[in-house]
Amino acid sequence: MKRVVLQFRHLPLLRHFTLINCHLIFHRNTLRYVLNRIWHLPKPTHCHLDLHFQYTSEFCIPTIRSKSIEHLCIENISLNSNQLSRLFRCTLNLQRLTSSIDKFSKITQFHL
Repeated sequence: MKRVVLQFRHLPLLRHFTLINCHLIFHRNTLRYVLNRIWHLPKPTHCHLDLHFQYTSEFCIPTIRSKSIEHLCIENISLNSNQLSRLFRCTLNLQRLTSSIDKFSKITQFHL
C-alpha cells in the first residue's frame, strides 16, 4: 500500500479518490501515513474510503489538513465524537460527510 500511495505524486490532477472493499491488516501508523498522503493531494474534491480492518479500532484520523476534500465517505467505520471533531479540523472545506457515528456524549460540541 505504501508503494501505491508514493505514486500519488504522479497524479496531481486527481479529483476523485476511491478505495473500494479494501481489506487492511497493517499497523495504525501505516494507515495514518496512507491517509496523510491522500489528504496531502492538492486536487481531490471527493474521497470514498470503503475500508475493512482486521481489528475494528485501527482507524485513525489524518494529521495533514486537506483544503480540497469537500465530499467524504467513510464506510465500515464508526467514528466517535473525538475522531469526528479531529476529522472536521483536518478537512477544512468539507461539505458532505457520510459515515457511521457512535453516540455523542452530552457535552460534545463542534466548532465549525
